[in-house]
Amino acid sequence: MKKQILLLLLIILFTAFKTHAQNENIKLPAVAKQIDLMIEHDQSVAKRHIDLMNQNIKSDAPEMKNLMDEWKTVGDADKIQLKTLFKENGFLGYSEVGEQSSHNFLQMVQRMDTDSTFQQEVLVMMKKQIEKVNASPIEFAYLTDRVNLNQAKPQVYGTQLKINEKGTSYEPKTVIDLKNLNKRRAEIGLGTIEEAISIMNRHFANSLKKQ
Repeated sequence: MKKQILLLLLIILFTAFKTHAQNENIKLPAVAKQIDLMIEHDQSVAKRHIDLMNQNIKSDAPEMKNLMDEWKTVGDADKIQLKTLFKENGFLGYSEVGEQSSHNFLQMVQRMDTDSTFQQEVLVMMKKQIEKVNASPIEFAYLTDRVNLNQAKPQVYGTQLKINEKGTSYEPKTVIDLKNLNKRRAEIGLGTIEEAISIMNRHFANSLKKQ
């Protein structure tokens, strides 16, 4: 469980965010700012959690419990705000909030695993925006796999990885038609599954056993 939490926290921190340039032509700059502030807060909490873990602070220590309570509070508030923004504005793509804020929005949607119904709603609307070049095909692949797994279905693109049974390497969670996986990944703009595994193994080497 500790490794899974650390992996999630690191993924959050690797999600880069940028403030918008003043001259960026977007329809909903105020919404973009809301999204950016939300993910900035998420990353702040995640960084403090990793700092405590690196100090070997136990999960039942008061400071760790307090931080986890704060993270849950932040997450719950994010869910309400994201669903409200989506309901009021529809899919938040490039033309609405800019490329970076759209990415940030989708990163937070991906983490809403306890609400796969909402994830599915975003995914359905996102598919239409892909055709209009108003969303990222790669992020569509990530959300597709996330929704499928949360609905007990196999992945299509193999974007969600796990540590293998031996604990020595990452591998894709259940995926359809493994033989043609790299073909599907290439069609959507992803690198090979072997490259993805290699990147994860390097980034999270400390969580793996030596072969």
